[in-house]
Amino acid sequence: MAQRLSEELRSEISAAVPAALAAGDSVRTIATRFGVSPATVSAIAREVRADTQRSQTKRATAAKTADLAARRARISERLVEAAERALDDMNAPSVIYNFGGKDNTYAERPVSRPPVADQRQLATIAAIALDKHRMLDQYDAQQGMASAVDDWLLDRLGVRRGNDAGGEEGA
Repeated sequence: MAQRLSEELRSEISAAVPAALAAGDSVRTIATRFGVSPATVSAIAREVRADTQRSQTKRATAAKTADLAARRARISERLVEAAERALDDMNAPSVIYNFGGKDNTYAERPVSRPPVADQRQLATIAAIALDKHRMLDQYDAQQGMASAVDDWLLDRLGVRRGNDAGGEEGA
């Protein structure tokens, strides 16, 4: 049968739990320190309304979320760069070539622009890259993170986030 806690030990644990949890100690660590079960510490934490979620876990989760957002931002930037390269290549000088024939020959010649079929593929590459960039941008905007593009556009329009609906500063 479980031993009943003395009021003195219960008071001591009640006083120590909030600070220990805030410092990143686990319920199990606190229980070991006081020689009681983790369930006892959890119950006392509920009584004193202390958050039993480990602050280290919360900080690690927040850091991981920020790291993933930064990676998405880098990928998004690369997608825009890929779209720009594809669009630039649509109008750049190119070389068309051919392998084959009964003698298995190779022939090439420079042209001022890629053939139409290649231009269409480059346009498709650009469109897909921009679409995926937009999706990443919208995802991060929905996560409460301001979109860099939105900030740039709002800056160009003279509108600041958090202002009145009229869009004028100081209004």
